[in-house]
Amino acid sequence: MKLYTDAVIIPVDKDHRIIENGALAIEGNTIVDIGDSDIIKSRYPDGEVFDLKGGIMIPGLINTHIHLAQSLLRGMAEEMPLFPDWLQYRIWPMQGSYTGEEFLVSARLALCEMIKTGTTTFLETMLADHYGIPGLVKEVESCGLRGMLSKIVMDRNTPNDLPDCMTESLDSSLALAIDYYKEYNGAADGRIGIWFGPRWSGMFEPKLLPLIAENMHKYGIHTDIHYAEVTEDAEAIRKATGLTPGQYLKETGLAGPNTVIVHATKLADTDYEILAETGTSISHCPISSMHGSLGYLDVPKALDTGVNVAMGTDALACDNNADLFLDMRVGALLQTFVKSDSRALPAYKVLEMATINGAKALGLEDKIGSLEIGKRADFAVLNTNQIKYAPRVNPVSYVVYGSVGNDVMLTVCDGKELYRNGKVLTMDEEKCMTEANILGKAKYEKLLNHTLI
Repeated sequence: MKLYTDAVIIPVDKDHRIIENGALAIEGNTIVDIGDSDIIKSRYPDGEVFDLKGGIMIPGLINTHIHLAQSLLRGMAEEMPLFPDWLQYRIWPMQGSYTGEEFLVSARLALCEMIKTGTTTFLETMLADHYGIPGLVKEVESCGLRGMLSKIVMDRNTPNDLPDCMTESLDSSLALAIDYYKEYNGAADGRIGIWFGPRWSGMFEPKLLPLIAENMHKYGIHTDIHYAEVTEDAEAIRKATGLTPGQYLKETGLAGPNTVIVHATKLADTDYEILAETGTSISHCPISSMHGSLGYLDVPKALDTGVNVAMGTDALACDNNADLFLDMRVGALLQTFVKSDSRALPAYKVLEMATINGAKALGLEDKIGSLEIGKRADFAVLNTNQIKYAPRVNPVSYVVYGSVGNDVMLTVCDGKELYRNGKVLTMDEEKCMTEANILGKAKYEKLLNHTLI
């Protein structure tokens, strides 16, 4: 039995409690009690006590959109139009050049940063087969995070500007995704999931989404898809079908509680009702959307309509960080700025988006996303022994508006400490940085010389 005591706990539960001098009792990977520190310590006198010295404890953050392959491109594709410059001249050549081990160097960089900044669960959007998915499964298992890994499903015959090495046939990519699901879904004591990741944005293919929906229902596989993220996507749907993005998603059978659509900045006003009715979730990535000029998602309207909106950082190439605290702050302030209303998106709702809403998007709300008895022990603790946290009067505000990932002093996933007081316990941080610096610089030089692939 472990007792994490003397913390300000924000459980993100239905009662919106804040436990001022709180403690969490965990047995193995499960929360068995939560409440006042003195009471918890008296109930479990033989428990191993970890004094958090007044730190703020929150559920582990849930990053519902990240591209591990693009971590090495941090700072290498700045201030460029999305297409063709950003994707065709920088991102795709780099990704297409990876060997399996080089991909893992990129992946480790983001995994390590998420651990250090309080994220315990992530959803990787599009994994190509040539990256070596079995190697990534081993990496996620050893680092201790909870990871949902989406295997690309695509049709190489659909018009696209991808390098040949990044294309896969429809039959092969679908079959591989199903094979990986059968082999790895539920691995690492349930910490790893395998999803479909249909490559869709900019590659309209009328056969793809109905086929994905058919196999989702057949096998119980979840789907994660870039959708309605640029005007061209919405226009392609309208011209081909006469439907809005939301209508088309529903018609294909893809809309539903097992689907996460990413960005969704080009939805029609009526689409929010369709997403709410079908239980489809949105992954909102405010920094990435602003950085890439993708457009604006009306988060308050979506939430008020009943849509489950979660949060993501997107790739390090377009967010520059895997720090979800930054996206919480920017996401909140963006809404107040656009709507000229300081109450447009309250801090507590933003924290829910980064925790329990993320859990709902992943179909894991019965296991993670809030600190409640019976759920997995996934949590992060902020070091409040800093001048920036004085006076200590509004912990939710401090988390959303005032914190950054560097304020995290403890990250625990599935009951296991991954990070404590500046040290990553499950990865070699120095090695991650060294490998990324060496490989990233070498790749960047080849990128500029047009000799990558």
